[in-house]
Amino acid sequence: MFDKGMEFLFEGKVLAFSIATAIGILLNAQKVLSFIDSYKKRRIELLKEATEFSGLSCKLRNQFNEEIESEYFRLVYRTKMDKSLREACLVLSENNKAEMPFIHFLRAGPHLSLNKGNLLVSISKVDYFSYFYNIILGVLMLLIGFSLIVFLKELTNPTIYSVLGLLGVCGFSIIFGFFFLSQTYSVNSARKIRRETEKALHDDSLEQKKVEKLPELKNFEPSI
Repeated sequence: MFDKGMEFLFEGKVLAFSIATAIGILLNAQKVLSFIDSYKKRRIELLKEATEFSGLSCKLRNQFNEEIESEYFRLVYRTKMDKSLREACLVLSENNKAEMPFIHFLRAGPHLSLNKGNLLVSISKVDYFSYFYNIILGVLMLLIGFSLIVFLKELTNPTIYSVLGLLGVCGFSIIFGFFFLSQTYSVNSARKIRRETEKALHDDSLEQKKVEKLPELKNFEPSI
């Protein structure tokens, strides 16, 4: 595939080169991911071996154990998250599993941060612009893809090449439509987490007000 792609490039066929490159990446994506995973697993093994060294200081051993935990987290969920933020998200997810499954915290990772132990959700104007842009483009690509499938029935004297070409465009549009829509997951999850945390804070403030009123009720003496 590489040789064919270079042949297209030397012949000046830029579009064919781009298509060949994209196909090559798709075909070898699994191999690339496997290589990255094997590197991470090797690093975990090295960290485990290091923690077994008797002359290692306690602070360095704790640091290595945290690194092992972080690498396992990244290997399983394919995302990176600081320990303090990770533990805060785990606690919130455990306390609100019905409303906030942990998958939402994984998706919203880039929008989450900690400030004095409080979880903050940050969604910028650029994030919102990208969010609506991906929704519009994703829906548009899906409409084009499915419309072209219907258009197949209207072809007069179709040839194998015209049918395959149209199916290719349909598949391309549908795949990229779902891809663009998948880019909205991060902001969707961040909005949900923000909504649930604000709701929880509101409920806590109401509960606090009720508790503050209790002493007043105890000191109240009805007049006869």
